[in-house]
Amino acid sequence: MTGYGRGAAVAAQHDARIEVEITSVNRKTLDVQVTAPREWNGLDQQCHAWLKGAFQRGRVNIQIKIRSTDSQPAGLTWDAQGMDQALERLRSYAHGRQLPFTVDSHLFLELAKTLKDSAALPDWRVLAEPIQSAFDQAVGDIDAMRCREGQALAADLRQRI
Repeated sequence: MTGYGRGAAVAAQHDARIEVEITSVNRKTLDVQVTAPREWNGLDQQCHAWLKGAFQRGRVNIQIKIRSTDSQPAGLTWDAQGMDQALERLRSYAHGRQLPFTVDSHLFLELAKTLKDSAALPDWRVLAEPIQSAFDQAVGDIDAMRCREGQALAADLRQRI
């Protein structure tokens, strides 16, 4: 069945708020997609384990976000000095090979992504408890929505019969 669920938890010791959203649509097989900060490698496998038993089929999208408790996105800062050094290295590399070198918004964005300071984002294993709490809330929320949808369908079928 289709559905939507949302959960949130706070990791006060890390000044972080974890938000989990789960959506599902009908499908013959189980297809789970997890979107989380790219620094959190391996979290998708844990999400599959947490999801086990809640869904047998359907396309399930899980989105996990972390924000600082002051509502600013966590882990989205970078080191300006590191950016300057990397740009200079790239400029020197291009000059040494007689390649044109132009700093445009695309290069700047890609360099910023590469040099992003991920130290501000704690490892997901450190936050496993609040992540799972938010995850469980979202699963409970979507399960309640699916139950309401099933009851509405059953009532509609009884009325039509």
